[in-house]
Amino acid sequence: MQFVCLIYTSPDRDALPGSADYENVMQSYRSLVSDMRAANVIRGGDELGPARDATLVRVRAGKANTERAAIDGLTPQLSGYFLIDVADQREAEAWAARIPGAAQGWVEVRPVVQG
Repeated sequence: MQFVCLIYTSPDRDALPGSADYENVMQSYRSLVSDMRAANVIRGGDELGPARDATLVRVRAGKANTERAAIDGLTPQLSGYFLIDVADQREAEAWAARIPGAAQGWVEVRPVVQG
């Protein structure tokens, strides 16, 4: 079964690029990805750009409206994801618990609906 692991973190708690903390977090992610590849469970994943750069698209009465996302800088925000293929929800949750972002935010694990 495929699951998406949605990583939510707080920008005010993220390590700054170039800092030793940032390098430690990135090394933890690299190690996790290496383990996921070795277990043949990873199907995709990436870090997302900052929420301040997001736009919202709404379609009303057939017309698309686009606006800047008004997202509070202190609220945990979607910062990345992994797509994994594992036996069941329990295994997906075990992988999610290893995602470094879970230590300072949370990871939402959702099954992918395959049709």
